[in-house]
Amino acid sequence: MDAVSLSNRLESNFNKFLITATRVKKVRESDVYLAKRDVDTFYEGIFLKTVTSFESFVEELFIGLLYEKYDLPTRKKIQKIAFEDRKTVLNFLLLNGQKKYLDLLPFDKLKKNYKVFYKDENPFAVLSSSQKDILNQVFILRNAIAHNSITANKKFKKFLEDNHPALISIKTPSQFLQTLNNPNQTMFEVYLIELNSIANSFCNFR
Repeated sequence: MDAVSLSNRLESNFNKFLITATRVKKVRESDVYLAKRDVDTFYEGIFLKTVTSFESFVEELFIGLLYEKYDLPTRKKIQKIAFEDRKTVLNFLLLNGQKKYLDLLPFDKLKKNYKVFYKDENPFAVLSSSQKDILNQVFILRNAIAHNSITANKKFKKFLEDNHPALISIKTPSQFLQTLNNPNQTMFEVYLIELNSIANSFCNFR
């Protein structure tokens, strides 16, 4: 199966999220009242759905390439080991049951895993420094929303200080995701588009 079909499926899901977010944005620009709490909850939810969809995509591609379920444009042999099936791959990745779930993201975890199973030239190793940074930012936001712990919130505040000092007064990731990167694009939309670009770069590796 062509790996591009996998990124196309992700893009289709992302487009649905984008359409929904655009509708909410237009309602907010109209005279219709939306409670701030409802809007915040919406952006938290749709961002988590976006990240979860991307995580599922990476997991499926990472596993599928190892037992040659998916084909890439490249003719290079990218795996260190070719596995027979998905079950065998999962046994290796989960250390025969010692781990309860896969942990492939953000980038430092992805790198740790691909170095074990893939050769140096592989689709997961081609990300630019800016794409790696995007992944790290996404998971700082994701963790601050999902866990709402002291540690996660400190990392979120540090992220704002280092990357968006003009927005340091923002209290929550949801409020940050609603801010405008430009007059027509929220930060949520920026991250969705960047994740889609990363997925395409994985599946178009040559």
